[in-house]
Amino acid sequence: PILSPISPTVHALFAQGQWLGIQPNVITKVGDSLSADHLYLEPMARGDHELGAYDFLAPALDYYGASAAPSVAARVGMTSYVIFDPMWADAEHCQPGETPLACEYRLRMPAVSFIMFGSNDVMRMTDEQFDVQLRLIVQETMARGIIPVLSTFSYHPESALWWQSVNFNRRIIAIASEYQIPLINLWAAARHLPRYGLDVDNIHLLHSGWEHLKFSGGDEAWYGATLRNLLSVAMLEQIRQSLG
Repeated sequence: PILSPISPTVHALFAQGQWLGIQPNVITKVGDSLSADHLYLEPMARGDHELGAYDFLAPALDYYGASAAPSVAARVGMTSYVIFDPMWADAEHCQPGETPLACEYRLRMPAVSFIMFGSNDVMRMTDEQFDVQLRLIVQETMARGIIPVLSTFSYHPESALWWQSVNFNRRIIAIASEYQIPLINLWAAARHLPRYGLDVDNIHLLHSGWEHLKFSGGDEAWYGATLRNLLSVAMLEQIRQSLG
């Protein structure tokens, strides 16, 4: 499915997180430039959404929206390796020796973490190495009582590393299934979009040009960035309803 169902593991993680002091209505994002993009999730904090037929997602925006903000664990050029490297930590906000991932989780104490790696990693490591690193990220997230939401990534079939990207996405799906954590299958959803939802560089997602969340004009059928925001908000609503 494009959005995986919510498993009992998510309920257990949420209960653990409550005991550890997580903020139930706080979210964060972890990843490379595709996640660092200020138009990913951050427009949730605005009040000028145009939901159209997706008005049933309004409760998720009301509940989680105010927490959507930049993340010290989402940076341009970041990979699943350097997320554990203190050299990549924000010196202004992080403690000495603290990794970007640990720093973001300490600062935000989020209930949900949207995690997407792949577009940078596919150029630097094998799918076996990527598997190891993504598992470490998932394990640290779950150990803190935070719900990890994994996402596959879109890639262009004419790119030189196409088959490697397929292998990476298979690893992401397998890990989500193994740990019974939420998955957004952006790769599958974007297959129906022009240029697979990608910009001219075949890496970054194409933007509609709107600064706010606008799902009322069918942009999710044309722009990868709009589609990703829509799927992320829809996943949040699934989680919110499931946790009750």
